Amino acid sequence: KIEGVSIQYNPNDKTITIPADAKSVTVYNLLGGLVLNKTNPENQVQLPELQKGIYLIALTDKAGNNTSLKINL
Repeated sequence: KIEGVSIQYNPNDKTITIPADAKSVTVYNLLGGLVLNKTNPENQVQLPELQKGIYLIALTDKAGNNTSLKINL
């Protein structure tokens, strides 16, 4: 688990800001459907057009540690 990780969502440009050492970011809806999967992402990740709701974000850092967070849009 990655300690102390937070994700910032910007509704104006529909981006999330993730830690700089992220190796991959994956976004799922609450039904488990894959919304986004990026490897070696930039610090800001553009999200596709999403409906309001709760989404789960799985992050993996370069050391191979994993964590999951949720965002509410």
